[in-house]
Amino acid sequence: MIKVERIVFVKDFPVDGEAYAILAGGNGFAFAWGSEYPFADEIPAKNVEDGADGFEWHETEQAARFALKAVLDSRELAEGK
Repeated sequence: MIKVERIVFVKDFPVDGEAYAILAGGNGFAFAWGSEYPFADEIPAKNVEDGADGFEWHETEQAARFALKAVLDSRELAEGK
């Protein structure tokens, strides 16, 4: 397990009790989503991409932020904004 700290946190989105987050830790930066990993203080060293709840490691903060932006942009397109 890798100790992480939240550097970006979008709480109660897309629904109450879920979030998107950028986490910083020993492996670099992670983009996390769902009801578990964005709130965690430690996450596994390998990606967990379990659909509604997971995270993916990135080497740079910029890459993790790009992953978050891509998800937010795709949600807006799906909602017709």
